[in-house]
Amino acid sequence: MEQAAQDFAQTYAGLLAWSLTWWSDRGAPGVAEVGDVVAVLRPVMKWTASVLLALALVGVGMLLAVRRRGADLAGAVMGLGRALLVVSAGWLVLASAWSLGDRLGGWIIGRSAGVQTYTEHVARAAAQADPLVALMLSIVGVACCLAFAAVLVVRVILAVVVAAAMPALAAGSLLSARALRIVGAWAIAVVAFDPLCAVVYRVGHALVVRAEEPVVVLLVASVTSFTAAGMLPIAARVAGAAR
Repeated sequence: MEQAAQDFAQTYAGLLAWSLTWWSDRGAPGVAEVGDVVAVLRPVMKWTASVLLALALVGVGMLLAVRRRGADLAGAVMGLGRALLVVSAGWLVLASAWSLGDRLGGWIIGRSAGVQTYTEHVARAAAQADPLVALMLSIVGVACCLAFAAVLVVRVILAVVVAAAMPALAAGSLLSARALRIVGAWAIAVVAFDPLCAVVYRVGHALVVRAEEPVVVLLVASVTSFTAAGMLPIAARVAGAAR
């Protein structure tokens, strides 16, 4: 039991250090890599948005001819302006906001993220705790670290999907803007993820460094990783509700 607890504790400490370093040192794919993918997809995005915009204009024209209401005309004009804005500057706005969010997250963390100190406290707590408790909490911690690393990758994939889909959805928003609002909420989540994670990490770091009880240290470290991973869907949910 003791050997198993030590092995899992070492794995947990190493995985925790790797995931936090990957995130805090900007080792994970970021806006530059997403920009490269978007540049490849841009010709397809342009033609798709153009076709959908033409079809949406035909649909709006038929709707105006049938209803003949000023409110529909005003909505069509606003929708057309929104579509043109997203098609022409959607990726630029998303990339700029992403870069700003990452810089804000870096400012919150500070020059020294303190990952080594953080992981050393967690490793020491795992060594001092009861072997059975350390084994169970190390397994939970490994799962939380893997979830956090997975969310870092999912964030990049979501950014590509959002950047590729927004022009077409903006063109189709002349008829229905629901899909565009959903994608917009995830775009906000992608941007807000890094500073929110930075806040969670700073709070968790302070608690872990100050805690003296090994079980408390292990629990806080796991909760910190799990909460950081949950910031992406939580931000999307809040943004969607606000919109």
